[in-house]
Amino acid sequence: MDSELSIRRICLSDYEKVLQMTNRLHEFHVSNRPDIYKHVDTTISAIDFKEIVNNPAYIALIAEFKDQPAGYGISKIKNTPDDPLLVKHKTMYIDEIFVMLEYRGKYIGRQLLENLEIMGKELGIERIDLTVWSFNTEAIDFYSSFGMKEQRIILEKKLNACKTTPK
Repeated sequence: MDSELSIRRICLSDYEKVLQMTNRLHEFHVSNRPDIYKHVDTTISAIDFKEIVNNPAYIALIAEFKDQPAGYGISKIKNTPDDPLLVKHKTMYIDEIFVMLEYRGKYIGRQLLENLEIMGKELGIERIDLTVWSFNTEAIDFYSSFGMKEQRIILEKKLNACKTTPK
């Protein structure tokens, strides 16, 4: 790992740093899917942030390059509920991984993902899951290079609002 880069667990004092990055990630989603996402000033409340930091089901990491926030990753450990149709297993769901534009190309995202994977293995995780928007081809390529494979596909069809009743 680059000596100018450090990756560690997120702590409560990182709120403003993480908020800055979650806001940037959210704006990327707003610009690509304004039909789903709307502009907001605060993407994560201090209360929700505290829950992530203090809840042992979450693994939340921050990457700092020369003491500046460069990226973060937030994942949640999930156990399959008791269900007669599902095989019991323990997974890590990655809610978000984001690297600031000015720090891309320095393998920060890869190191965040590798750290999450190592921590997951230590907890007995069997699989890492995540979702990614089809417009985010850079992220799709990144996850594919990490060995991730397509698991399922969600399709949509936009409908025009119809004010008349069908005949």
